[in-house]
Amino acid sequence: MKKLLIIVMLACVSMSLIARINETKDECVKRYGQPTKEYNKILKEYAEDSDCQIFSKNGFVLVVEFYKDKADRILFYKLDSGGNIYKFEDDELFPLLDSNLGINWVTKINGHIGMLFLSANKLVEAFYSKKLRVFDIYTIERNQRKNIEKIEETQKKMNGF
Repeated sequence: MKKLLIIVMLACVSMSLIARINETKDECVKRYGQPTKEYNKILKEYAEDSDCQIFSKNGFVLVVEFYKDKADRILFYKLDSGGNIYKFEDDELFPLLDSNLGINWVTKINGHIGMLFLSANKLVEAFYSKKLRVFDIYTIERNQRKNIEKIEETQKKMNGF
């Protein structure tokens, strides 16, 4: 009975943290309050990006990357009071998957490096890195856009060789 109560309480905490892919900046602010200005060295690169907002709630830090005013990538971190990142439990990952990938998500890979999940409609993926202890949910469109940008940068750099 105690175990069931603990699971229910953890699920409730996780449900209050659910940022969703395709939410607007205003919707994220309504859900979490104003973006935080406090961040550790790991989050510094995101804080300097004008398309990102960092939110903090209940021991979780969310880095939300926007494209055309819609969230198309969300990074979830769990931080202790010293700012150290620690791992997610399965019962914390699953509510985040359900709210962003839908209830029919599938596990594509569950290996020693991490776990990769795909939405049933194949528009959203999620990756939990066991080493970095970050849960990354993103649209497939975002990855395609970023890959094209990298290819163009490489072609420009390699021009003339």
